[in-house]
Formats: sequence, structure tokens, C-alpha cells
Amino acid sequence: MTPITDIDHTKSKTTHEVLRLIPYSIFAIGIGSDEAVSTALIASWVMQCSFNPPRVAVAIRKDSNSHQLMSEENRFTVNLLSKHQTDLARILVKPHDRDEEKMTHVPHTLNAAGVPVIKEALAYLDCQTVDTVDAGDHSIFIGEVLESHQIDDGDVLTCDQIGWTYAG
Repeated sequence: MTPITDIDHTKSKTTHEVLRLIPYSIFAIGIGSDEAVSTALIASWVMQCSFNPPRVAVAIRKDSNSHQLMSEENRFTVNLLSKHQTDLARILVKPHDRDEEKMTHVPHTLNAAGVPVIKEALAYLDCQTVDTVDAGDHSIFIGEVLESHQIDDGDVLTCDQIGWTYAG
């Protein structure tokens, strides 16, 4: 192991620059309980956080309208987008308050709980919120996976592929 004193710190980057090196995928998060309040957003800070029970963690900015919706609803979907779905991601990244009709441009259906599922996604997870954790300027919503379906094969869309460093 290299002692920390042997590192060339002249090549060092800021913490912000180093954090941007972490690779992220792009996910469409479906929120709602019926067609009247259903929407989807783009998030890149998503990860599995438990095997048993199966759970995922989704980080959402506190100052977004999506945060309020996630806080009010107890169900959400995590839709894994294909690397070919950059146009869809660009539609869904628009805040709900600036484009309340954005879901009319997104092929989707509602699951039994009324939460949007993106029809052309590679796969999706149907989740029930079991906890919310304060994480600074974001909240982390912990969802227990109630159901999952793989719809298609392919590579998941990443921030690098779409030219983004962060989404959601």
C-alpha cells in the first residue's frame, strides 16, 4: 500500500471534481397514486441498499417539486432506461411544475397502485417507501421492492452517455 505521503498532490482535484468521477446511471422514477397525480422524474443517485428484504435508495433534492411528491406518496417505481432512451430522459428531466403535461409524451402505464411504469424501460422495480433519511440538500427515500420485471435486454443509460454529471 502506498503511504499517503507518497501521493503527488499537485495533480489533486477539488472534492467536487473527484465526486463527479463516480459513475452513475440514469433512472426514471415514477411517482403517484393515480393518473391525476402521476409523474416521473430523472434521478442518477439510485442504488440497491439491501438484499433481504430487497430495498433500493433514491436520493431526491429537497428543493424540487418531486421531493414533495415523493414525501406525500408511499409508492414509486424505478425504471431502468436503455442507452438508446436519451430523448426520453431529456423529457423527464424537466421539472413537473414547468411541464405538467410531460407524461403525455412518455409511453407509460400505471401499475396496480397507480404509479407510472415506463413502457419502453429495460426493467422496473415497484417500491413502497419504508424510510426517508435526511442527507443534507437531498433526502434518501428507501423503498422496499414489492415487484420487479425485466422487459427487455440492453445496456442501461449512463450520465456519461447523455453528457450529464448529475440528474435529480
